[in-house]
Amino acid sequence: MRHAALFAAITLSVPSLAAAQNDECVGAIALTNGVATAFDTTSATLSATPWLCAGSTAPDLWYSYTPGNSGVSLTLSTCGSSYDTAIEVFDGTCNALNPIDCNDDACGLQSTLVLTSVTAGQTYLVRVGGFGSSFGFGTLTASEGAPPVSGCVLNPGFETGDVGGWSLVDLAGPFLPAQVNTAGVTPGFGLFLSDPTEGAFALTHGFDGDIGTITLAQDIAVSSGLTPLSFDYRAGWDMLLTGMATIDRTFDVVVRDPSTGAQLQSFNLLTATANTTLLDTGPMTGSVDLAAFLGQTVTVSFEWTIPEAFTGPAHFQLDNITCPAGGSFGLNFCGPAVPNSTGQSGAMSASGSLAVASNDLTISASELPANSFAFFLTSTGQNTVSQPGGSQGVLCLGGAIGRYVGPGQILNSGPAGMVSLPLDLTQLPQPTGFVSVQPGETWNFQAWFRDSVGGSATSNFTDGLEVTFN
Repeated sequence: MRHAALFAAITLSVPSLAAAQNDECVGAIALTNGVATAFDTTSATLSATPWLCAGSTAPDLWYSYTPGNSGVSLTLSTCGSSYDTAIEVFDGTCNALNPIDCNDDACGLQSTLVLTSVTAGQTYLVRVGGFGSSFGFGTLTASEGAPPVSGCVLNPGFETGDVGGWSLVDLAGPFLPAQVNTAGVTPGFGLFLSDPTEGAFALTHGFDGDIGTITLAQDIAVSSGLTPLSFDYRAGWDMLLTGMATIDRTFDVVVRDPSTGAQLQSFNLLTATANTTLLDTGPMTGSVDLAAFLGQTVTVSFEWTIPEAFTGPAHFQLDNITCPAGGSFGLNFCGPAVPNSTGQSGAMSASGSLAVASNDLTISASELPANSFAFFLTSTGQNTVSQPGGSQGVLCLGGAIGRYVGPGQILNSGPAGMVSLPLDLTQLPQPTGFVSVQPGETWNFQAWFRDSVGGSATSNFTDGLEVTFN
């Protein structure tokens, strides 16, 4: 009896395990971009909201993530955890959850889920549980892709409030300095008021007095899927005010060699004829075709030439400079790929920067089957090998081929049929280990993905993408 009483006392003195703060959605813990968060579902409970996948009756925990950028991918991963995990993501609120996607096995028995385009400031709710009744220890990581670029031009509409990303050379003594301004700026003389066509800012300048050339330049990687470089401009001048002009003024877009500055091609957009007056051309749109420089990086220079001094005031505005192919870099080859089960051919693209020093390049594969597993391949060589290993597609890479199959790199195409991966240019995988990209090197990329034919499991490939770094 004494032993029984003692046992009862000991039992009563052991505290029960308290539920974790984030056992339910209302206590969701915020995740930090790129930081692995440890979790333990051992003492958690099962939330009432049904799972979309995994047939789960396992305990779960809740987290939240609020992106800092719109249009980027968001990868949620438990790769490396100690048990068979599952991830589900929602938008909405805890009282009105809207399921977006769910993943069970992506990296072994662990999970990776990719949202291809998220909205800055919107909170996504993340539930981590297990397949069936599985529970245990693990880590959860949320990783945003590279911020989107507006074409491949930095600061295309001068919305930073300055000429950041551009190289500007003004006249030594300008009448109205070349600078970024809001609406309502004019040098007077009846010339037009500045009025940005995109956002709140535009580049403006006014001139008379000095002789010279005003230049605004930036290096641009001319991509595949080319569309002309386009921009908005507006001009006005009065060369009858003095009656002294004998030579025309010009506005040109000049393509130059980024190393030597040598002119490669020139496009004349506007000529102000000597001894004429036009106080406002009105808003105009210009474009230049850069197809001759496909796959190259060139300097694109906007140039205003004033050949004579004191020949009448002028005013100019430039805005909304958009670049070829929405920022996609590289040359596609070995395509179109063999059509997959969607009837489409998987296609590669890349965005960000070709500069090795920036270490900011994201590769993407689109037109894939929905919710299929995929990973990227890379090599410095090219080849065409049909149906390797029983695949339905063509392997476009040759030589030593590296595979992106590390933690968080085996991706799910989701409902959009697309996967993206930000690259670390200091760690490109190769069969013998990781290597760093060097300026001037050309690397090739391709994606392998799961597919089906007539209900039977198979795999396929995208086309290839050739990228030359600088």
